[in-house]
Amino acid sequence: MHTPQCFALTAPHMPAYVAMATFAGVAVAGLTVLRKREFHGRPYFLIGFLATQGWLLGVLLELLSSAPECKMWWAEISYLFITLLPTAWCYFLYDYSHARSDAMSLPRLASMIVSPFAIVLLATTNGMHHLFYLDGTKIIEIEHGIALEYLHGPLFYLAAAYLYLFLVASIVIVLRSLIRAQPAFRTYFLTLFLMTLIPSAGNVAYVVFGISFYGFDPTPFLFSMVMILLVRMILTNKVFDIASIAQSYMFLDAEQPVAVIDEDGKFIVTNPSFDILRAETGNDSAVYLADWEELNTLAFDYTQPKGSLLVAEGRSYELRVIPIDKPLRGSQSCMGWMLLLKDVTEVLQSNAELGRALHRAESANRMKSQFIANMSHEIRTPLNGILGMAEVLSHEITSPRHAEMVETIRQSGDVLLNVLNDILDLSKIEAGKLALMPEPFDPQELVRRATGLHRLAAERKDVPLIVEMPSGNGPRREGDPMRLMQILNNLLSNATKFTDKGSITLRMDNPADGNLVFTVIDTGIGMTPEEITRIFEDFEQADGAITRRYGGTGLGMSIIRRLVTMMNGRIDVTSRKGAGTKVEVSVPLPVSDASAEVQQPEPAPAPSTILTGLNVLAADDNGTNRLILGSLLKRAGMRAVLVTNGREAVEKFPDGEWDVILLDISMPEMDGLTALEAIDTITRKTGRKRPPCIAISANVMADQIQEYLGAGFDACVGKPFRSTDVLNTIEAELARRQ
Repeated sequence: MHTPQCFALTAPHMPAYVAMATFAGVAVAGLTVLRKREFHGRPYFLIGFLATQGWLLGVLLELLSSAPECKMWWAEISYLFITLLPTAWCYFLYDYSHARSDAMSLPRLASMIVSPFAIVLLATTNGMHHLFYLDGTKIIEIEHGIALEYLHGPLFYLAAAYLYLFLVASIVIVLRSLIRAQPAFRTYFLTLFLMTLIPSAGNVAYVVFGISFYGFDPTPFLFSMVMILLVRMILTNKVFDIASIAQSYMFLDAEQPVAVIDEDGKFIVTNPSFDILRAETGNDSAVYLADWEELNTLAFDYTQPKGSLLVAEGRSYELRVIPIDKPLRGSQSCMGWMLLLKDVTEVLQSNAELGRALHRAESANRMKSQFIANMSHEIRTPLNGILGMAEVLSHEITSPRHAEMVETIRQSGDVLLNVLNDILDLSKIEAGKLALMPEPFDPQELVRRATGLHRLAAERKDVPLIVEMPSGNGPRREGDPMRLMQILNNLLSNATKFTDKGSITLRMDNPADGNLVFTVIDTGIGMTPEEITRIFEDFEQADGAITRRYGGTGLGMSIIRRLVTMMNGRIDVTSRKGAGTKVEVSVPLPVSDASAEVQQPEPAPAPSTILTGLNVLAADDNGTNRLILGSLLKRAGMRAVLVTNGREAVEKFPDGEWDVILLDISMPEMDGLTALEAIDTITRKTGRKRPPCIAISANVMADQIQEYLGAGFDACVGKPFRSTDVLNTIEAELARRQ
């Protein structure tokens, strides 16, 4: 036989067309899979493709050969690919199941080179030893020509045993992987198991039972079908793509219970977490959702309150029902629902703990506010005695030395009062209870008042206080003059405190088309950039040495910053250590409609003409306060009756013609609010006109003052008070009633 003669082929027939179509399909699939650059076992998968193609080509050439010896020759050459295919397939399955992408090892390479060529050599030298095919091989007639019916020899069965070893190994690898695989991978390994089993079964059927495809081994055709299906799965990410595996993990390994039911409510698929929950609740036998009454009610009973939960074994689950639409758009019903149960136990516990923490914080805040209010009252009451008695003494003594001592007492009391007011202001700002009270005011008058308060302190240190303001009155503004005064007082107080030589300058810019700007410049001790950042923190000064030398609470600049922020303004500080500090406050206050004409207040009549001869009923449980009140009222020319509590005030009220009533709020036996109510009752019953009633109290937080006014008091004077505070308030209320 001359090999070239075997390329003289006959006209194709049906089996040949089938082989050609299969060859073409595998070729297209092989070229297509090259697009998938990375997956485990890829080299062996591609070698398996080449082996399948080689085997199919051998089958095709054998079909198209007319001479028996050529058919025999092509069958023998095909063993090169017949041997290579199960070997490569076995290696591919091993690497895929173990997620390996290592380089090809030398033993594997040798098995894919030596074994195929050794078996081909045994087949092609059969004429010499007749051990691969026995002499009994026959030519048989088939529908489209002739075929060979081989009588296999011992070497064939040896080669077949070698190849079956790889096929069995492939089945064992996939079966073992199927058993050990994570749930998300089991479907894929089951598919590979069937793909390995089908061609193996076909080969056994051919060798053992003689079942053939047009007289040929059906194995290459079955392997071709498997390869094409596998390529399809690769390209659609059904086997090798991590995203597909991840999606399965999201369902199967999700900690949250998930189930899918069909339109009849039957459980189609559930994840392990759902199965565990179903068993824990005693519903493991539930086939339909309706069998689990509590879950069914939660899912489809729309009368359930919003936010209802499934409670099981001490845990709470939030249910989400997702409809699964039918394939065609426009379908009115759905083909099922997905039930997602989210464990919200920790969330509920956290929310409950947060609620408890919030309650504790609110309670602590209330306690803090109450503590501050109590401390304010307890501090203001003796402080009123200190400042009041200092004022009384200032009118009684004539010795300059004693007058200086009394002034020292008064100044010390004022410092303590400022500290107390700073703490109260900070507390009110933090609680959101400090509200700005805008009204028209004259910025120049504000500057004059502020500098008047601090000029004496600066002159005592031989430090001039310079005021720079634009000529003319300038526009009036709409803002809170009391809080602006507080800002200026704090800035000037700091400048005076920290400046021992040089000068202090207060500059005011009041353009009609811009912000109102106050600038305080001193030549004092100055600050570093790090110290500037600290002074705006609560209870902070530039450093501890400053606190020890100059004193102070460290609240002034913090309060200034918060007040400026409330006014939507800006505060800028520039300073250099040892060279002084410049603080600029800019606030966007609107120009007042009354800016064209500055209203000058009418001078108040002298107290002697308004207050002289008035009858005053005053109640205070503190003897010192009564002494101070009696002294200042007497100096103003008034006749005062002083009692120790509200009950005594109510008893005294019908006995006299009172022009003014002064009532402390916190008193034993009867407080000021109750006393006022009793006095109002008496005036209603008797038709008597009620005189102005003024509350005098150490409890002067904003909400407390509002409470007094709401109860019927005409005005309120806070402790500690100066005589001018009380007398001016009495004058204002009497003038209001005229």
